[in-house]
Amino acid sequence: MKKWGLLTLTLLVGLMLPGLLTLAQGEDARYFPETGHWVTGDFLAMYNSVPNPQMVFGYPITDAFVDQNGMQIQYFQRARFELHPEMPFEPRVMLTLLGEYLYQVDGPGAVVPTASNMTACRRIPEDGLPVCYAFLEFFNTNGGIAQFGYPISEIEIHDGVMVQYFQRARFEWKPDLPSGQRVVLTDLGARYFDLYEDPIRLLPSQEGDNIPYTVISLNAHAFVRRPSLASSGHQFVDVVVQDQNLRPAENVTVQVIVRLPNGEGLRYVALTNEHGMATQDFLFNGQPDGIAEIFIIATSYELEDRTVTSFSIWR
Repeated sequence: MKKWGLLTLTLLVGLMLPGLLTLAQGEDARYFPETGHWVTGDFLAMYNSVPNPQMVFGYPITDAFVDQNGMQIQYFQRARFELHPEMPFEPRVMLTLLGEYLYQVDGPGAVVPTASNMTACRRIPEDGLPVCYAFLEFFNTNGGIAQFGYPISEIEIHDGVMVQYFQRARFEWKPDLPSGQRVVLTDLGARYFDLYEDPIRLLPSQEGDNIPYTVISLNAHAFVRRPSLASSGHQFVDVVVQDQNLRPAENVTVQVIVRLPNGEGLRYVALTNEHGMATQDFLFNGQPDGIAEIFIIATSYELEDRTVTSFSIWR
């Protein structure tokens, strides 16, 4: 995501409608134009409680809302904030254990052996798992146990990347980055949101429409209507494209590339409508048993996102 400077509340006052001035004047609030969301009250206090919140938490990807359990929460790229009003101190916010949830989804990876010289490592707690090398330095520098919780894995390989899972975070090793910046945090907030939340009911409030808004990324999702078909059939693919704020992205060019089990390829092009949706159908005949893969490429000017879906063919 492009790191543009954040607009302060003072700069926004002249752009807002009169009805929004009450919010701006009545409580601490900050608007993030990068994703089009507000952070206010206890959530803002929690966000500002660390030296580098953009690195640790990322940008907000929703406004605050009440979930199905009656708890007020807010999602950030790398975190999920929970408001606990019963807590006696401020900010009354806790971080969801996203690392624990998503390690259950990802499962263990291949363990990377650590050095026998444990001066490069530290077990956390004393009888726990080791945190080593640059991961240990990052852990100590950015809040330690209070911020990330305990390690719940050793260093492992996931999708070709060295990572380590903690209760509230996942560290990644990026050797291509400059020295001192090679440890980054996975966007666990965004991943958890995609898995467990309904984006349609969490679109930004209308107030955000009164502030200049720029689309800076696309998010494409694709679904087949029929997960299994015979050797000859008629399939439909529905594609939904949203921007970084989960708003429908209209007039996005969608390429649909179908690879059938016999090696035959089909290619189609469609445009998304005002709801960010495009539907493509196609026919096929005489296919052997196997998996038909569908590759989606969504493009608009210099922005692009890709996704894949599939269906099975059985005679």
